[in-house]
Amino acid sequence: MDQNNWLNVEEVTALFDEVDFLEADVFIQPPENPLLSDDDSGDDGDTDFTHFTGNQLRGAAELKAKQFTNDGIVQVDVCTEQDIVDNNLSGESSLPITVIPKATVSTFKSVQSDSLQRQYIPTEPSTSQYLQVNNINQSQYLPSQSLPSLKRKIKTKPSSHKSNARKKTKTDKQRTFLISLRGNLKGLSWLEKDFTPTEMYEKLLTNEIIEHVVESTNIYALQSGNESFNVSIEEMRIFMAILFLSGYCIVPRKRMYWELSPDTHHDTVSKAMSRNKFEEILRYFHVCDNANLDVSDKFAKIRPLWNMLNERWLQAYPGDANISIDESMVPYFGRHAAKQHIHGKPIRFGYKVWCVCTRLGYLIQTEPYQGKKTGNTIPEIGVGGSVVIDILSELPQNKTYSIYMDNFFTSLKLLDYLSEKGHDATGTIKANRVENAPLKEATVSKKESRGSYDQLTEQKTGITLVRYNDNNVVTVASTRCGVQPMGKAKRWCRVAKRQVDVQQPACIINYNTYMGGVDQLDQNISTYRIGIRNRKWYWALLAYLLNATMNNAWQLHRLTPKGREDPKDLLSFIRHIVQTYFQKYTPQRQRASRVSVTGKERVEESVRAFQQSSCPGN
Repeated sequence: MDQNNWLNVEEVTALFDEVDFLEADVFIQPPENPLLSDDDSGDDGDTDFTHFTGNQLRGAAELKAKQFTNDGIVQVDVCTEQDIVDNNLSGESSLPITVIPKATVSTFKSVQSDSLQRQYIPTEPSTSQYLQVNNINQSQYLPSQSLPSLKRKIKTKPSSHKSNARKKTKTDKQRTFLISLRGNLKGLSWLEKDFTPTEMYEKLLTNEIIEHVVESTNIYALQSGNESFNVSIEEMRIFMAILFLSGYCIVPRKRMYWELSPDTHHDTVSKAMSRNKFEEILRYFHVCDNANLDVSDKFAKIRPLWNMLNERWLQAYPGDANISIDESMVPYFGRHAAKQHIHGKPIRFGYKVWCVCTRLGYLIQTEPYQGKKTGNTIPEIGVGGSVVIDILSELPQNKTYSIYMDNFFTSLKLLDYLSEKGHDATGTIKANRVENAPLKEATVSKKESRGSYDQLTEQKTGITLVRYNDNNVVTVASTRCGVQPMGKAKRWCRVAKRQVDVQQPACIINYNTYMGGVDQLDQNISTYRIGIRNRKWYWALLAYLLNATMNNAWQLHRLTPKGREDPKDLLSFIRHIVQTYFQKYTPQRQRASRVSVTGKERVEESVRAFQQSSCPGN
């Protein structure tokens, strides 16, 4: 075909403003100038044609689209002006998207509310074949005002000229999320400054918080009858450094750090603080005033520190809009009214803590679970929904969030509430909470092959329900997306005895991507959990707060210029802070040489300044 009569890119894309396409792909011919390569259009995945050069916009283009008409869904190929006339693409004859076949509508009463009528419609036919991708966009059955903006795929046909673009390596892909997150740090310009690990840690565990802990500890010692006990801020920092050291230098008994036996003696610890002093601080360690406790709060002993750290974590929150809400278990085997037992969990006995995290495991807010009576603040949506609403009320209210949660929290009423507040939500949902939605039965889906699904969309609220068969049948409710765009996942096929590609809905992909934030937090904490134990019931929770603060400081440090230039894993980050505290706060007569065998100084500038200021005569 003579390409001189073809429409150019600008003319083809102008059709999007006149016609509602279900799916639209634009194929661009190579530019007339042979010196231009594929690199001029940016990444192959760039779908924004406004980034193209003028030479590319004037190039010949071909449109392949799908349109919903009276005859059903038809394929449309447009290259010339005559094709526009032949396909009636004037924008007037296309079938309005708001038309819904009456035969597909199923009306039923909600099992939770007699006054609520939900209408679900099958937005896509189910399929049970591998690699079969259904290109019908689910939004075709929704009201026009609810339509999302179409994502136009801009593809370029291969050119004979080789591109000099460097292919993305595996390391580049692993850093993609961090890079995108750094680009969205609006209002957090302080993260563009250079911070050492110690400085970042003290941004969260500030001197104000340490002063509160020191004051509360001294008050408790006085209340216990020990008038001679006194602890300073420097000693408290050393005390915490020893706690963190016990997470990666583990001994069966804490006293072994001070033993003179050559197999367990730790010279740095014994020089930094005496054993008796450490045990005294551990005995009287407190974060509250026992004379002013809220008797209705089961965690009043730790509430002051809990609130202060929640406030600091929220102030430093990097601003990621995709957040996950889940439970975290703090191991504890003693006696307490709020201790939980969850069978099948890695940590079966302990305190249950509600957490909201980013994808990488930054803990934004947390709240200990005190029981159903205190957690069920909104009985209409249950404990899970009440937790979600209560914890979201603590976040900044001037932005919207995409929330991911498991089936303990998810309900249709909760998704309605979040949608009214402007938030998207995606979560697995129990079969008895779909309010009689006519989804395919799980027993039927289980007999179908992997990758099969059934999808319904509720008319009024736009909630999409997807029942998907993978290793097991799972039901997902979402106000963010449905099955499109379809993805793929690798699964082992016992018949073929090899890995095969199985289609995977977009809502499942998003859920798997963003739901693991709390699990990542648990993994980071458990890897180097404080190993020194105490008989006090609240000690496990205090250690959890310190470990979570260390994790958050590490997550923030990775976003700073120094963290990008010299990336540290979590262990290196903790060790840097511990070593700095030992060098900075160890008594002068006990300090080791600060010059290494290579002749280079190995202390931070803050350590050197502190040592000079603490010398007599200065």
